[in-house]
Amino acid sequence: MLRELLLSWPVIKQIQTGGDGTGPEAMSQRTLTLRPRTAETRVARSICPYCGVGCGQLIFHKDNKLISIEGDPESPISRGRLCPKGADSYELLTHPQRELKVKYRRPFASDWEDLELETAMDMIAERVWESRATTFVEQKDGQTLMQTKAIGHLGGATLDNEENYLIKKLFTGGLEKNERDGRAFKCTFCSDRQQAGLIPACAKACPTESIKFGDLQELRSEAQARIKELNAQGIQDAVIYDPLDTSVKGIHAFFLVRGDPAMYNLPPRPEVPTRYLKKGWTSAALAAGAMLGATLLAFLGEKR
Repeated sequence: MLRELLLSWPVIKQIQTGGDGTGPEAMSQRTLTLRPRTAETRVARSICPYCGVGCGQLIFHKDNKLISIEGDPESPISRGRLCPKGADSYELLTHPQRELKVKYRRPFASDWEDLELETAMDMIAERVWESRATTFVEQKDGQTLMQTKAIGHLGGATLDNEENYLIKKLFTGGLEKNERDGRAFKCTFCSDRQQAGLIPACAKACPTESIKFGDLQELRSEAQARIKELNAQGIQDAVIYDPLDTSVKGIHAFFLVRGDPAMYNLPPRPEVPTRYLKKGWTSAALAAGAMLGATLLAFLGEKR
């Protein structure tokens, strides 16, 4: 028994094996039998809920209980990497203090009340537009200003890139509205950055470098090299969505995805709507001619 106890000491095992104290010789029996928390779990592939990049995630679950969320190393977009927000998706879903309903406190009220999401969104939209319409300043002293001081926002580390993007557009970007049909238009924030020789905000801010900006031909070559790299790793369903062979003739952007692009709401073959104008006018003219002919026949038949 004493011999077994002495042999279990790391220093004795290190002397016996000649190890440097960082290998198995330093491990206790408990350490040797430890298993990862994802052992005996099922895994499902998913997409990070934050920005629009689409970084891949692995969702580990067991007995209908979430166990862990990690980056997907087979994702052609993020290659297993996640930004700080994506890496904390597990806590976002499981934190005991997470609010599950919209909380609203009316003016001069002391208590919070629950609202339906649709109701809250309508209230926010109405108030944002009313504030913008009454307080927005486009120019001041001959200088372009484009701002309103009547709207404030409160956020935290879990704001996603799209929310920050919209905050910039709504509060300082010149949100405009078509009074005829009610459509609201975004500003040209990224276009303005490019005109100033800067990289668009999404490509500049993406922490996993999954959004790239540059010469399209260079980016296409880089994407093709990435496809070959993925194929060599055994990932055969990675494809480039770049509709050059349609009437659109390219969209000045492309996407590297896994599987059918339709899964990502990308149209299989986007077409320019005006392509069908000639056929539409021809059909309309034939229909009008047929109606005119039928009217003349009916009129001549009555005269007989």
